[in-house]
Amino acid sequence: MQWLDGTSPPSLESILPPSVSLTPAQLQPFVGDYSVTGAGTVAVSLQGSRLSAYAPAVWPRPIVLHPASATAFVCHEVPATGSFQTGADGGVDGITVNIEGQTLTETKQ
Repeated sequence: MQWLDGTSPPSLESILPPSVSLTPAQLQPFVGDYSVTGAGTVAVSLQGSRLSAYAPAVWPRPIVLHPASATAFVCHEVPATGSFQTGADGGVDGITVNIEGQTLTETKQ
C-alpha cells in the first residue's frame, strides 16, 4: 500500500477489467429470469442503458453488469464475471457466472 506513504493510489480504471459500450437494443436479449441450482432465480433487467442482476438469495440488492464484450460481463460490487450463451436459434438461453472460484451455469426461463 504505497499510498499510505504519500504516493497516490492507482486509478480505478487501471485495475478494473476493460468495459465496452452496448446499446439498450444490444442488451435487451439478456433480460429475463435465470434459474440457478441452489440459488433460486436471478432476474436480469435493463434500466436505461444499464443491465443489472438481482439474486436476493446471494446479494441483497441488484448488481450492475458491466459489459466486457458483446456477451461477457464483469461485476464491480462482487468479484464475479459472466458470459451469456446463445442457443441454436440465436436467442440467449443461459449465462455462466464465475464468482469467488465457483462456476454457476444458469438457464433462462
